[in-house]
Amino acid sequence: MLIQFILSLILLLALWLTWRRVKQGAIRRVEAIVWSLVWIGGAIVIWHPEVATTIAQLVGV
Repeated sequence: MLIQFILSLILLLALWLTWRRVKQGAIRRVEAIVWSLVWIGGAIVIWHPEVATTIAQLVGV
């Protein structure tokens, strides 16, 4: 469970940095939304690993 907290903190940092880059004008809002979905998806998989199994079965892995 400790690793889940550590990884969640890293993902929160990544999410914060993503939106900081938008404010700096380094990336567009659309790009930030896509990256935010990636970070949120990662958090979901960290806390609910069965989601990864379900997705793998859907794509035939």
